[in-house]
Amino acid sequence: MTRLFLLFLLSLSANAIYAQEAQGPKRDIAQRVQHTARALQLDELQTAKLEDIYARENAQLEQIAPLKTSDPDKYTLKLQAIRKGTAGSIRLLLRDDQIALYRKLAAQWRMQEHQLRRQMKDASELEIQEALIGNN
Repeated sequence: MTRLFLLFLLSLSANAIYAQEAQGPKRDIAQRVQHTARALQLDELQTAKLEDIYARENAQLEQIAPLKTSDPDKYTLKLQAIRKGTAGSIRLLLRDDQIALYRKLAAQWRMQEHQLRRQMKDASELEIQEALIGNN
């Protein structure tokens, strides 16, 4: 009976670990919203929409998580598409006077990507894309 119970506990912990790994590069929405809203000087309505954009991004990341092990190339392409889609959605959210701020922030994202790629020169594209997903 004790062995059966221990086996059950072991299987539960293994499932929990797998579920955490399967989530992929999910990021804290509130932290990202706060940083981006401040950088782009968003109003309350824009900030609420930004929360939706980041929540949608996280949902998309959860959807593609199984591809990480089954089809890493497809997973990498989808990560890139999600990053571009999120950046495009943010840009569409902005007023004309915020576009200059967005360009400045996008330039910072590109610099961070460049620096990350140099630091991770021996890493796979998949590892780089996962590291980049939360930068925008």
